[in-house]
Amino acid sequence: MPPTHASGVTPDREWLVVNEAKRFCTGRNFPQMLTLSCSPFEPNRDLDAATLAATTASELPPFIRIVATLDDTVPPLYLPLDERYLPTTELSTAPLPEAPLEAHVVEVVVWRSTCEAEDMGDVAAQWFSHLLHQPVRLVRATARVRPRLVGDEPKKHVLCVAPESDITACT
Repeated sequence: MPPTHASGVTPDREWLVVNEAKRFCTGRNFPQMLTLSCSPFEPNRDLDAATLAATTASELPPFIRIVATLDDTVPPLYLPLDERYLPTTELSTAPLPEAPLEAHVVEVVVWRSTCEAEDMGDVAAQWFSHLLHQPVRLVRATARVRPRLVGDEPKKHVLCVAPESDITACT
């Protein structure tokens, strides 16, 4: 069972890749997204002793680690579960890039719904743009944005980076 936040949202459902028009991208349009491997990553458990000693890894939050399985020249991308930080490709340097105090909120379109999300910065955008061969951005549904509503209730599964077979979780 995947980990969940106090909100009840599984962490992988908070993330979304969007194109320049801020429309969500799926494996249907970008089959290379289906070759990404995602897994939980705990720095205290998963980093070797030398890297731990050279960093402040004991203070690092847990991550979702994304690996481009068909391109071993691309370093993994680490999506921090702690909303205070931005994604990074480098854990051996400290400190982690921090999210700006004022969220960079954008409106994104998921199917026929528009909702708010927080842009996750240039490192993640460049990582995904390289893999998809066109400009895209990674966004996240954080506590700092207005949730997508269904009726009068917030929708728990707001955004996702799920394989196409699981895309119904985004609707």
